[in-house]
Amino acid sequence: MLLTGILLITMIPLQTVAQTSLKNIMKLELNKISDTYEVLEQEKFKYYSVYVDPKLFDSTQYLVVKVKPVQDIFADPDLFISKKNKNPNTYEDSEWVCSTFGQDTCAISPDSLQAQDLIYIGVRCTQGCIFSIYPQLMKPITLEEGLEKQIDFQIWETKIFKFKVPKSTSKDSEYKLNQVDIRAAPLVEKHDKIVLLASIKSDVTPNAQTKRGIPAWRKGQTLRLSDIHKDEWCTDCYITILVDVNDPGAYQIMAKTNTGLLTLQTDKRLDDLVFYSEKQCYKYYVQQAKSDVFIRVAQYSGLISYTFNPKQMLESKQKAPFQHNSTNKNSIMVVTPNDRKQSGAIQGLYYLCFFGHMTSTYSIVISELEHGADYQQLLDGHDQNGEVESLNRQVYIYKAPNLTFSSQDIRIQFILSSISGIQPQLFAGFCSEKDILKCVKAAKSFDQQNYDETSRFKKASQMTKDLNLIIDHDEEKCEKEYKRECFYAVIVQGQGGEGEISKYSINILNSQQNYQVLQEGKLVNDYVEEGQTRLYSFSIINDPLVKNVTFKLNTIHGDADIYASRIHKYPQKLLYEKSSVRTNDIMDEVYFDDLNLSTTFYVAVFSIQYSTYTLSVSVDRKGIFKKLPVQLQEGLSLKGSLHNEDNYDLYEIHANQIQGFEKSLIIQNTPVKGKVKFYLGDSTDVSFKNYLLESRNNMIYFNKSHEQFSHSGVYYIAVYPEYTIWQRFYDNYYDYLITYATLDTHIYLYTDIAMENTQEPNTTTYFKHFQTDNFFDILVSMTIFSGDPKLYISSSPQIKYPSRLNHDLDYQNIFAGTKFKGKSLQIKSQVMQKKNPACSISYFEQKEQQRDACVLYLGVECQDYCKYSIKVSYEQNTLSMLRVGIPEHGALRDDLFKYYYIIVREYRFSEVFAILNSFAGNADLYALKQINPHKTNPESWLMPSQYKYDFKSTDLLKQDTIRIKPSDLEDCFEKCDIDSSDLRQCGIIFGIHAKMSHDQIPEFNSTEAENDYSQNLYNTKYNFIAYTDVALLLNQQPVTNTVEEGDYHYYLYEITCDDCGVIISLNTFGSGDPDLYVGYGDNKIPQKDDYDFMSSTTKSELLTLDLNHEFYKSYKLKSMKNSYIIAVYGVKKSLYTLSVSQEARPIGLLTEGISIKHSQDPYQISYFMFYVSKEEKDYKINVNVASGLVDLYVSRFQEEDDVSDQQKTLIQSLPKSKRESSWVLENISQRTGVGEKALLIVNQDRNYCTKCYLLIGIVTHDEKSEYNILVHPLIASFENSMLMKLGEVVQFNIETDEVKYFRFIIDDRQNFQIIQKLNSGTVETTLSFSESTESPLAVIASTNILTIKTDEVDKFETEKMYYLIVKGLSYSECSLMIVQDRQLISLSDGVSMTLNYYDYMDVSKYMIYNLPDGDFTLNIQVKTLSQKFYPRLYISSFENLEDQLSGLEFPPAGVADYVSAKNWDTKLGILSFQQSFKNVTGGKAGLAINLFDNSLVRKSQFNSQALITVSTSKLIKLEQDTTIMGSITSEIGYMLYQVPETITSKEGYAVIEFSECVGDSQLMFIESPENLVRPKNLEYSSFSQFGRQYNLIKVPQGGITVLVKPKRFESDNEAATKAFEKIDFIIKTRLTFSSFSKNDEFKLQDGGKIDIVYHDSPGELNITWGQIQRVTNFGYIDGSLNDVSYQVLVTKNPKAKLESICALKKDIARDFIISSDQTTINTYYFKNAKPGEIYYVNVIAAVRRGDKEVFEYLPYKSIELRVPVYTIWSTWALCKIYSGFIDFQISM
Repeated sequence: MLLTGILLITMIPLQTVAQTSLKNIMKLELNKISDTYEVLEQEKFKYYSVYVDPKLFDSTQYLVVKVKPVQDIFADPDLFISKKNKNPNTYEDSEWVCSTFGQDTCAISPDSLQAQDLIYIGVRCTQGCIFSIYPQLMKPITLEEGLEKQIDFQIWETKIFKFKVPKSTSKDSEYKLNQVDIRAAPLVEKHDKIVLLASIKSDVTPNAQTKRGIPAWRKGQTLRLSDIHKDEWCTDCYITILVDVNDPGAYQIMAKTNTGLLTLQTDKRLDDLVFYSEKQCYKYYVQQAKSDVFIRVAQYSGLISYTFNPKQMLESKQKAPFQHNSTNKNSIMVVTPNDRKQSGAIQGLYYLCFFGHMTSTYSIVISELEHGADYQQLLDGHDQNGEVESLNRQVYIYKAPNLTFSSQDIRIQFILSSISGIQPQLFAGFCSEKDILKCVKAAKSFDQQNYDETSRFKKASQMTKDLNLIIDHDEEKCEKEYKRECFYAVIVQGQGGEGEISKYSINILNSQQNYQVLQEGKLVNDYVEEGQTRLYSFSIINDPLVKNVTFKLNTIHGDADIYASRIHKYPQKLLYEKSSVRTNDIMDEVYFDDLNLSTTFYVAVFSIQYSTYTLSVSVDRKGIFKKLPVQLQEGLSLKGSLHNEDNYDLYEIHANQIQGFEKSLIIQNTPVKGKVKFYLGDSTDVSFKNYLLESRNNMIYFNKSHEQFSHSGVYYIAVYPEYTIWQRFYDNYYDYLITYATLDTHIYLYTDIAMENTQEPNTTTYFKHFQTDNFFDILVSMTIFSGDPKLYISSSPQIKYPSRLNHDLDYQNIFAGTKFKGKSLQIKSQVMQKKNPACSISYFEQKEQQRDACVLYLGVECQDYCKYSIKVSYEQNTLSMLRVGIPEHGALRDDLFKYYYIIVREYRFSEVFAILNSFAGNADLYALKQINPHKTNPESWLMPSQYKYDFKSTDLLKQDTIRIKPSDLEDCFEKCDIDSSDLRQCGIIFGIHAKMSHDQIPEFNSTEAENDYSQNLYNTKYNFIAYTDVALLLNQQPVTNTVEEGDYHYYLYEITCDDCGVIISLNTFGSGDPDLYVGYGDNKIPQKDDYDFMSSTTKSELLTLDLNHEFYKSYKLKSMKNSYIIAVYGVKKSLYTLSVSQEARPIGLLTEGISIKHSQDPYQISYFMFYVSKEEKDYKINVNVASGLVDLYVSRFQEEDDVSDQQKTLIQSLPKSKRESSWVLENISQRTGVGEKALLIVNQDRNYCTKCYLLIGIVTHDEKSEYNILVHPLIASFENSMLMKLGEVVQFNIETDEVKYFRFIIDDRQNFQIIQKLNSGTVETTLSFSESTESPLAVIASTNILTIKTDEVDKFETEKMYYLIVKGLSYSECSLMIVQDRQLISLSDGVSMTLNYYDYMDVSKYMIYNLPDGDFTLNIQVKTLSQKFYPRLYISSFENLEDQLSGLEFPPAGVADYVSAKNWDTKLGILSFQQSFKNVTGGKAGLAINLFDNSLVRKSQFNSQALITVSTSKLIKLEQDTTIMGSITSEIGYMLYQVPETITSKEGYAVIEFSECVGDSQLMFIESPENLVRPKNLEYSSFSQFGRQYNLIKVPQGGITVLVKPKRFESDNEAATKAFEKIDFIIKTRLTFSSFSKNDEFKLQDGGKIDIVYHDSPGELNITWGQIQRVTNFGYIDGSLNDVSYQVLVTKNPKAKLESICALKKDIARDFIISSDQTTINTYYFKNAKPGEIYYVNVIAAVRRGDKEVFEYLPYKSIELRVPVYTIWSTWALCKIYSGFIDFQISM
């Protein structure tokens, strides 16, 4: 039952209830709890009497009357007591009245009592209630000054205490006695229902002054009597104190004056407070002369300083020898024996004094440890900060709490939070030694490298940001064996390399604690299990300066909600004062700003799913008091929110680093709503007027070389809103994320929150995301604002810093066609589960104390300055908050929705625009209004669909657009229920729907192959933006919209370069006429009459900015870096496309002979320029289109000496249309002929010019286009020779004695090859650094390959031009190609990679493969896909692949370090390699692989292909129509083969062909490697023919995985007689569009029977068989086939599968095939048969199909041949032996 209040006397007047008549009076007994009584609602009162028995009353006792409801916790009985009136029920006729909510207690002093008195009691229940009454006599207990009194309370018991206030003798105001503090608190924290009352009156009358206690900040109740209120103060008098509790147990009571000092006890915590501008002092006696004194202070609110001084209290804290100044965080003061000696007292009395700079709460613990002890002590609920260097460790000792209740189970939770640096490891274990020093020694010697679960020191697991370890304490053992003296050793082990230092906070909680106490300005990292609640408390005591209290909940993962109350000690969904239940919002926040702020706040965090979060509390105070800073943790983003321009947030960071190993600090801000500015300083006075550094582009880079940088400094960050023009758009609401990190810190990614980041050139930023739900696929998406960031991802705990060469997810899928648009990668849950065991289902089902971290690691590399946002989301159709005006990149599966929402306020927007750019696939955009978004949980909102929506997009030039006007939302605003003082709100939910492709059928089976993380499932990729007034433009990403006549559209764009060219292109496509106005900076909105840059012509506009622009010159600006606001003004209503290009040369500069590759979106125009320097030279402009359709426009621009206003500028001369062009070439595509792709500009043309620019425009049509553009002269010379690109073939013809020049440059220090191929004729090619051939580097003749190695110092140079001078010795057709080592292909486990060899000069493919840790077998299989193409395989393994790559040489140059494999099976076209690995560790091992074709006879064959598969696991992804060889080497072994989605997603039948070579196997079909069940609705059939098993499965089918395992025998006897033998087999899959049965095309004569004819000579015999025959369509025999050969197989191994086509593979069968010969006749002579031996014989026919080397293999019926021992041989004796056919049935 909730105890809500007790009064000795109430001063609040009550309405008089008329007493109409005397009621029945029931008698009560002293010291006995009454029976239960009920007052009905219509009765109102019950009356009682109690007799003061002289036998019990001794004239010193108080009469205490308690009334308590016994059922309904909301019942409210009140007490009316009188000695005169028998039916007291009003204030007028009662001497004592106690009327508060809930139970009530009245105490009557002995001065008001006499023996034999009859006391009358009236109980009032206005709403009716059931209750009991307890009258008891209680003798008061005397309290001594400053001494705690521990006393036991029984059930229902109330106790009275007396405290003598001494006479004040001091005249000094500082030492004048003017107050008394009284506290009552339970020893057990859960017993917190206490009422504390005090009065200076001994005779309690209705007029007596009684003061009620308030909740203490930690536990219990506290009150203060002072001379400020004269009517409640006295000296040289007694104070009467009443303490009433609800729970039986032990409590401590203490009273002290301001001149009386409390004596602190060793190792015992004291919770206390100090008021603003006051001093609170304590005594402590140092006992051990050789000990260090540890003073631990944990501060919970306010700001304090404290001093420690021997012998006497000092008047000034500045004189104290030991002092700690101005802290609002936990702190430790260590006073050594030498320190105390210098202060004058090694032992004895010391004074500890606290000075309140604000009203502050804190706790104190003083400990004494032997000087130089190797450990520190930890205490319950007391955060202790520490630091540890790499490879070092800190040891702590923690004493386990005593058991309060015998039935209770104590669980101890050890929590370590990283503040900065690399996270250390945490271990804890029970001290079994009964000697602390021995336990510490054991902890010091603990070997964490060889940790296993049997160790007594248990390892903490990662629970998101923190390390967490829960130990179930053995209470019984502690009680019996250790006499309650139980200790735990806690180890913090440093991590990282030399120079690394980690700062951390360690805390211990136990299950007996009810609340975790929050500290002002300190983040709490915590988690809550599904459906559970975490409880917290925070107290402010008598602080009149407090303006407001704010609790901020930042959910990292999941969906946590916050409930807070001051009147409900256990807040919940239906019982709270304030709550915030927003989903996927920036932050949940509850805010208290009324009058009742000096109290205890109770906070509950609840979640319907497993959630992790941070929780903090901040307090604003009146006057000069500053905010207390919130300490940021390195890498952890904190969400912030500011509500108006007068507000600001303050943060604190600790740069704890080792001198000599300093790291620069990066503070990053992600704007979520509005824009903020932040400032870095070295004190809490930091502001926009006082700072060291200010943010630029949402970032501060605090370089370690900065003069104010300190390796151990504390810095402060002040965040202010930028409210100039942004106030207009964002209604004074500003939300943001703030993060601080070093370059190698992992920044934590929240779920579904885009994290914005800015990087300097040549830097890498690392992120990590903790997966809290392993049932959903993960989507990582990156939106690029500028630059070209490279994204690398790892799900392996061994690859925590992913890079280009060290990652385990295929980054190639991320980049395709999305350089400036965005990047996205789907990661299937099965991939995470496979690569990280902690992500498996079994781990997620474990108890919380055993759960380890399932982490996704990300690395982003930027070679140049780049800016982007990165986001991690789960595929579960959740609703995400969209940052208004900020584009977001995403990806979608077919026929699925992705939902976003924004909230708009009435009168705060002119129009809502939503624009969807689909870069791949096709998507539609829908929107739905949401009423009262601020009062409803987004989880309950109705989502838009194809059938239910308020707005649907229209397609504008490949963009989907929705426009919402304020009038469209009137009904939403009208229904909004909100305070009249606030603006009405409306939510808008956007749904992006990915249309299903016509050739794809959706099948989203969660059990798809675990290593398939391709982008095939995510066919739709997009950028989406919703904005009201201002949208952020991305580089080279157009926005299409319609502006009304006279209206403006505004866009924000950031120029990130100091000096570059920027093109702002505004194109219109109809009759519209938009104008362009641009403002420098973001503090001014440009308009027609107020702008910094403008372009106002008819139709389209083009504006170019660079530092030569007059604007920059007039303001003497040296950099273009800044934000710019672009305004599009509608002269007429205009449909327009706006794009901005920011690169070094946005108008591409073309050079003779150098081609430029370009990619261009639909309806775009890109510009290039070429300078014509010489006369009489003809030029050719080649446009080679790879995809799409383009037009070529060319104009000219020539600067005149006489510059006039009428002269066109270069920008004005650009060919924006056909009409403005001098030369035009239209409709160029991939199919356009070679001659039609070139525009010829001859010197006789009337438009020809010299010393001028050719301006070239490439215009795309309605699809994205990719092309190469090249300008070169018709007659080439050395000066204008063509620049070759690595890897590209240049083909040319050359006449006799003609010379052609080519050039190339090497910028990477790797070997390179020059490959020359002659199709006809002869040439001589010279390699040189100049045009001269007199001193050649090398000469190439005929067809050849020239290799230049890095160690050839006279030939190899980087960044220097090489020249190839080709001289024709006869008319020749020739080609050249430059290739370089290290064009690496990264292979993935079990995933086949197709390698293309374009011609005979393309000889090598270089690959790398990362090996896993542990023991495994490596399998490499190469399948040739071209005739007579058998390249050689080279393999080399390295312990650290990344370290080796920089100097690695691939064969043929480095062949000595490689293992070579060339054992091709030419019949199957397969090359296999296998190697076993043992004890691979470190996570860095890998393979270098080269597939090298060293044969130059491949002159006539082009586009040769091979398929390579590397696997160290049991799962391989099959490729269509490709044979795979497999092996099983143990009886518990197996192999898994995944049928590709290209087959399972089509209509038809998946055919799986299977054939055994050796051994007995079994074939099964399952859904996935994790789900070993038959796929649902599987339509399946099979048959065997011609040595194969054919399995037909109807598709589409969600997922098909083939399981091959050893055959299970029907009985134990059968299994015992058939010992396991290695199984070899081949498997292939293909797609057929119709079902089929056995092949009747061929017929084996005599049914495939084989005959034996013995010769006269023993051991000689003939094997004969019938011919193969073809059957016509009408069933007739078409005679014997001529184009057929036969393979005869003879073996003595009964396990040989001679009826399988797999038996043709000699490498597999070589151990048991005696004879394997080929013949074209029907008889085979076998001369080595031994009498008495048994042989097994079969024949396989090979029938050629057509002219190609394609055969149909048809096995005959194998026989068992028993050669007789005694036989009379003769030439006429014909002995035929039919031994019976052996049935090798292949069973499923």
